[in-house]
Amino acid sequence: MIKTGDTVKMSDLLKIGMISNGSEEHVDEFGECEGIVEENSTGDPLWVDVRWHPSELRYGYHIDNLIKIEK
Repeated sequence: MIKTGDTVKMSDLLKIGMISNGSEEHVDEFGECEGIVEENSTGDPLWVDVRWHPSELRYGYHIDNLIKIEK
């Protein structure tokens, strides 16, 4: 289970889906980045915000679309 504070990256399925729906720029910018999970303001436990590094930009994702990176 992905939780606040975990380090994650985008899953390949998410990248493929985003490219197919016209969000290729998002994948180009963040697809190879690692990010830190932050709580999502909606309160939905299946959605989290990810703060991508090095840009420090934050976007929301369903947890099924993220891969936890063990460090």
